[in-house]
Amino acid sequence: ASPAAEAPAPDFSSALRRAIKEGRSVEIVYQSAGSETTRRVVRPVSIGNFTSGGRTYEGFRARCSLRGCERLFRVDRVLELNEV
Repeated sequence: ASPAAEAPAPDFSSALRRAIKEGRSVEIVYQSAGSETTRRVVRPVSIGNFTSGGRTYEGFRARCSLRGCERLFRVDRVLELNEV
């Protein structure tokens, strides 16, 4: 038996760009740096490369309904994304 091929990562960047363009919110399941998983509704406002701790990653700024403020999220920590 051959090893199972790794499934391609979902293209959340395209969905985030579409939400920004249309001014829409999305529901995400997000894994924090401490491995805590939360479900939240966010309204993305920008997406691009950000640097933190000497590392560059793709991230997006969004208004978070859970925290009630604008936050920076890493795209690679989004586990699920649904348009709302």
